[in-house]
Amino acid sequence: MMVPRRRIVHQCWLVWITSVLVGLTALTAASAVASTGPVVGEGRTVFYVSPDGSDTDIGTSAKPFRTLERAQQAARSVDPHVAAAKDVTVFLYGGTYRLTRPLDFDPRDSGRNGHHVIWRNVPGQHPVVSSGRQITGWHLVDQTKKIWAADVGDLKTRQLYVDGRRVTRARGPMNPQGFTKTSTGYIAPDATMASWRNPSDIEVVSRREWKQFRCPVASVKETTITMQQPCWHNASLQFGMGLPSWIENAYELLDLPGEWYLDRQAGRLYYIPKADEDISTADVVAPVLQTLVRGEGTLDEPLRDVRFEGITFAHATWLAPNTDEGYAVVQAGFRIVGSDNPVFNQTMPNWVQTPAALVFQNARGIELRRNTFTHLGAAGVNLETGSQGSQVVGNRFEDISSTGIQVGGTMKVDHHPGDPRQIVKDNTVSSNVVARVAVENADAVGIFVGYTTHTTVAHNEVFDLPYTGISVGWGWGLFDAGGNPNYPGNNGLPVYDTPTTSRDNQIRDNRIFDVMKTLRDGAGIYALSAQPGTQVSGNYIDHVAGNYGGLYPDEASAYQEWTDNVVQDVPIWLHIWTSSIHDLLVADNYTDQPFMRNNGRNITMKNNTAVQNGEWPARACRIAANSGLEPDYADLLSPSDAAPELCRSGA
Repeated sequence: MMVPRRRIVHQCWLVWITSVLVGLTALTAASAVASTGPVVGEGRTVFYVSPDGSDTDIGTSAKPFRTLERAQQAARSVDPHVAAAKDVTVFLYGGTYRLTRPLDFDPRDSGRNGHHVIWRNVPGQHPVVSSGRQITGWHLVDQTKKIWAADVGDLKTRQLYVDGRRVTRARGPMNPQGFTKTSTGYIAPDATMASWRNPSDIEVVSRREWKQFRCPVASVKETTITMQQPCWHNASLQFGMGLPSWIENAYELLDLPGEWYLDRQAGRLYYIPKADEDISTADVVAPVLQTLVRGEGTLDEPLRDVRFEGITFAHATWLAPNTDEGYAVVQAGFRIVGSDNPVFNQTMPNWVQTPAALVFQNARGIELRRNTFTHLGAAGVNLETGSQGSQVVGNRFEDISSTGIQVGGTMKVDHHPGDPRQIVKDNTVSSNVVARVAVENADAVGIFVGYTTHTTVAHNEVFDLPYTGISVGWGWGLFDAGGNPNYPGNNGLPVYDTPTTSRDNQIRDNRIFDVMKTLRDGAGIYALSAQPGTQVSGNYIDHVAGNYGGLYPDEASAYQEWTDNVVQDVPIWLHIWTSSIHDLLVADNYTDQPFMRNNGRNITMKNNTAVQNGEWPARACRIAANSGLEPDYADLLSPSDAAPELCRSGA
């Protein structure tokens, strides 16, 4: 608020304004936004940042800092007594904040005494935190194919965005014919690929069941394609990588508008513009960092009480698939790495999780509210080992290469931690939109919950996915107390005599639709292993493609309740396929598809209703109507987010 003009003599005016500023110890957020003067007192508690600011300025609304790093330094410097008595807020003006390295948070960035350090937008403005590098200097290099090029030096990326749209890395046709598989790769139908430049940059993508493998080529000699190791070996374990679904990342594959290729050796980027794009004026962005924000404390001193609000996190890549390990996927974005993997089952303790744009470990009370996560090359958010009491509420996740949200991991430290402070527990994921993720790694899921205690996943809208909507649990029972007797010798893995940390999780009131559009053997909601006290209830699942389930408690799922769910337009509403699944309550669910499987042990089936002719009971309609976003977050849905039709009668 500007100071009113007053009729006072000049010499008194200076005394008056000085006394006002010295006596001012706090401002409300609203008045701080409008203020043109510094926030003063025992210590500053409000800072401002703008892409047009200067790091030599003082961080007020009128003289904001320029970089997030400078604002972080200022927030850390707040007098501890002041920080313990009030929130410390960093306001971001609209514009793009381009990172050249991840923004790292540690215990110095924590809130104190229950107060938060808040990083948020100036109300009404739209800041973007990005590692995107803008690509300019385009020139036409092939008039016939309309291929343009830009010199980019040592750029390394796997994604490209033009005028805010993800464009396609050069690729060949789907399911090319004439290939045969060998022990070291493939025999091609002809010698065409032998003449392609940069053969070690070429990747073969293969979809099979619930997996989408991606391995790089080592060499091409005449018709013999030799694949890089250890990716080829690791991707050949279990049932193995199959014939090519397509071949990707070669200059010679550039043939359609909207395709691009990065020649890393020559430092040149190629692109064929779409009809509505003017490459001379287009905003072309290549992400360069894997992680944008990394928050990590220690067991003795966790990172605490940091909130991010109203920020768009965009333009991160993931370069691990460029390496000789490629993407030897197992399930849900987890992959096999390393070269000492003689047997598939013995690789299980070391399956690696896909990283994320925002990663937190040994953190307490982290809050992500009303942010947007988009144009990302790996996952959106990871709450990893030691994440407790954190909230991911009211965000939108879209156009992400892998999983949207991951809570908890799958390593020994997660299922049998040596210290209770390492347990991932008491976290909430609610009222988020998770749409059109897993766009590059089709085996990834909307929301993944690993080994966790009391995770709540509620009132989310999850839709338009190639594979599973929500996945909770891990391990196929092999790390449960006593292991899984269906696997002789527990597959050679250690047998624990204590239960895992998976218990008391709540998957409720979510709306999940248009999933399983590409791969097989998944579901609207999928679970694994014993999870005592876990409840899957009040969810509305509509239109699951393929031949699997709306509700799918998979191997060794036990001690769970699956109740009060509505499953519509799904081939198999409930999929309990093996005897390792036991001690479940499946009650009071509604479906318009009576077909199900129940091959489990001690499964209590009670009051489940198969409706006919779309005549849903009133209670089913209420469950469906209550699912999805809570009213305060309805604005997160865009006009193109066509929700499924709810009950036609009985509401």
